Amino acid sequence: MRHAEAPSDLAPEVTPRPRQSKPRKPASFAPPRTLPWDSGLTRTWPGTLILSWTVLTTILLVKPTWITVGALASLLAIATLIIRVPASALPRPPIWFWSGLIGGFVGATLGGGFFIFLRAMAVTIVVLWGTGILLWTYTTDRLVQAMATLLRPLKWLHVPVDEWTRIMQLALRALPILQDQTTSVIDTVKIRMGRSIATLNIRGTLRLLVDISTATLSAASRGAADTGRAMSLRGGLPEVRAERLSVSWRDGLVAIASCVAAAVALVWG
Repeated sequence: MRHAEAPSDLAPEVTPRPRQSKPRKPASFAPPRTLPWDSGLTRTWPGTLILSWTVLTTILLVKPTWITVGALASLLAIATLIIRVPASALPRPPIWFWSGLIGGFVGATLGGGFFIFLRAMAVTIVVLWGTGILLWTYTTDRLVQAMATLLRPLKWLHVPVDEWTRIMQLALRALPILQDQTTSVIDTVKIRMGRSIATLNIRGTLRLLVDISTATLSAASRGAADTGRAMSLRGGLPEVRAERLSVSWRDGLVAIASCVAAAVALVWG
């Protein structure tokens, strides 16, 4: 016997699933995190990049010309391509930052200092960019160990190098915690105030910023006090071991590229 076909009206309807949009990264000035993959720069000694960037930054601050900015920006662009920085790792400044930047440009233009303001912003971006390259490439432990190796000769002058490096290690580790605390405070304020936050005037906005800063510093102080008590129970500051100096041909390439950029800045800048 042939089975009777089910009428088309009784066929189950298949509803298409709505497309789920990817969550948008919130705007913030989060400190750069170490990238989870290796690159040509991660195989170099961190002290090489620290010394190179210290010299280049000094030249940039002494001679902040457009040629110097261009030479350093070109070098940083090559380094960014080598370590393969994704777009998701780049900072996303909030709206108030862009508003202040536009206001600064307008004020500088009216005062006749447009190019001075533009060059100052370019120098700031280059300095932050190079610092981000260091944080994207190496972990905080490797950076602190390299600093301990570089500062070791100062022990002959009875300089407290060990204490400096330990405090530096704690400060670098506390940056992500401070950023998380700031984000939590801002989210709490948004939930409590709701839509009324968009109707604040200038005085109310400044008062809100003061309250957010005070709450963040209070939370950071409590966290620092708890960390200090825990470290005291464990015997004080953790020991920082100096990283063994291991230089390869990659370090030579980094030094040569830095010398070329420095020569361009000093000769033609």
